[in-house]
Amino acid sequence: MKKAFELFLILLAASGLAGCSGGSLPPQANPDDARAALTTALEAWKKGETSESLASREKPIYFNEIRDRPEVRLVEFTINPDHGFYGQSVRLIVNVTFEYTDGTTEEQKMKFLIDTAPAVVIVPG
Repeated sequence: MKKAFELFLILLAASGLAGCSGGSLPPQANPDDARAALTTALEAWKKGETSESLASREKPIYFNEIRDRPEVRLVEFTINPDHGFYGQSVRLIVNVTFEYTDGTTEEQKMKFLIDTAPAVVIVPG
């Protein structure tokens, strides 16, 4: 049993070292590219396009927003002019107006994290 535990510790240490060697962070996201990608994704949502259609474009945008579904329609959005960074991602704040299938509307302030390299990825944040 002691040998198995020692082997486990050795493998654990080796896997930790292997994971750290040669690794590097992707470049910091470009704020202008991030803003353009978010605008494209939100315009597509507003037109009723799906996240899958964004991902299948020539320059794919991977948009992961839980409210991007048929019963929630994006009516309007305004991206705040300022941006921040969260790690390597650009953080943008957006004022949005949703319309639901029952006809009610709701205004919200949303935050998005956008990575621009190696792929364009947009997630709530």
